[in-house]
Amino acid sequence: MQVAFATLGCKVNQFDTTMMESLAGGKGYQIVGFDTRADVYIINTCTVTLKSNYQSRQLVRKAVRQNPKARIIVTGCYAETYPDEIKSIPGVDVVLGNAYKKNILEYLEGCGAAEPQTLVNGFEEGKNLQQPFVDGERDRSRVFLKVQDGCNFRCTFCIIPKARGPSRSLPPQQIIDQITLLVNKGYNEIVLTGVYLGAYGRDIHPKVSLATLLQEISTRTQLSRIRLSSIDPKDFNSELIETLCNLPNLCHHLHIPLQSGDDLILKRMRRGYTTGFFISLVNELKKKMDDLFIGTDVMVGFPGEGLPQFENTYQLLSSLPITSFHVFPFSNRPGTPAARMKNQVPDLQKKDRAERLRVLSKQKEELFKNKFIGRTLPFVMLKGEKGPVGLSHNYLKVHLKGESVFGNSCIGQVINIQIVSVVNGQIFGSLPSRQYQNQ
Repeated sequence: MQVAFATLGCKVNQFDTTMMESLAGGKGYQIVGFDTRADVYIINTCTVTLKSNYQSRQLVRKAVRQNPKARIIVTGCYAETYPDEIKSIPGVDVVLGNAYKKNILEYLEGCGAAEPQTLVNGFEEGKNLQQPFVDGERDRSRVFLKVQDGCNFRCTFCIIPKARGPSRSLPPQQIIDQITLLVNKGYNEIVLTGVYLGAYGRDIHPKVSLATLLQEISTRTQLSRIRLSSIDPKDFNSELIETLCNLPNLCHHLHIPLQSGDDLILKRMRRGYTTGFFISLVNELKKKMDDLFIGTDVMVGFPGEGLPQFENTYQLLSSLPITSFHVFPFSNRPGTPAARMKNQVPDLQKKDRAERLRVLSKQKEELFKNKFIGRTLPFVMLKGEKGPVGLSHNYLKVHLKGESVFGNSCIGQVINIQIVSVVNGQIFGSLPSRQYQNQ
């Protein structure tokens, strides 16, 4: 039986799809591309914005068109928070909340019913994160590993706590065992991810910090590279910063969401930090790690954001040594406090502000990349659309200029590459020696 997956949204969702693929493949199901006429389609949805909901519905309808007789399973955050909207789409057989993904094998087969089977809100209070081991990702040379899920905070714009439940952490020994398995399969880089990664270990007894987990991974496994996904500004403390600076196999690449560069807007968002705190944090990190790639999230058009508040955000981002921004307009999510706030910003203003920040982000990223011209760095080789692409510890992506000597045989290897040019935002490099640097 052929099973096809489609994934929208964050790295946590990408890991969840990898987990479901691993479970299905381990039971003999054939995993195929989503454009294939498959027997089962699984759509792992996102609901962070209204656009995400629309894209999720489009994928469901695409699956139905490709094979009207196929079994359609819709899971993820959109399915968790708006199951009735999913159920109303003709052809849907199963609506699964996030807590049921680990049991996906129970729902792959079955006869069509008059009403879609719906299971949501399966989060168990007081329990650590539970998830099966994964064998790795199809056609990839690095893997995401979810070590935390859920969130106990309540930002006024965010619906994710409802979609993902309370904060839950994967026990450290399970993480060590999973990483050991993946390293033995040849993975050189693992990305630790979570909905609120900075909260890792607070629900474990006795409590464990993210810094302690990183130290354990570094000393107890043979993993070449540890990369982190997003960490909230208020979760950086002296222990974590010291660990980030001193662990040799920790990638110098951080994503620290800002959301707004105006203190009034941050307070209305309930973000729990000030612009002054964020500025001090970024400057301290860059002082200690000069080659650090820092990405951030920025929301434009939050209720009450006038031109002065936006200009504060623009000036802050312009002045700080941040490499790139993920810019997105405020999306009115029913059920959140921000949806009821006054002074909603018109869509056209959101669009204009987002475009200004995206132009600034492109300029800053170009400057960062140009600093590395002439330098030789180790790159993990990934499978790209037009041949192998290298990824450095600080998130530089390099294309081999005029070199096709290895082809896809180098995927997963760590290779020293000299950066020779940056053209239209793309980095090109050459091989100083045609030798793999196996790590």
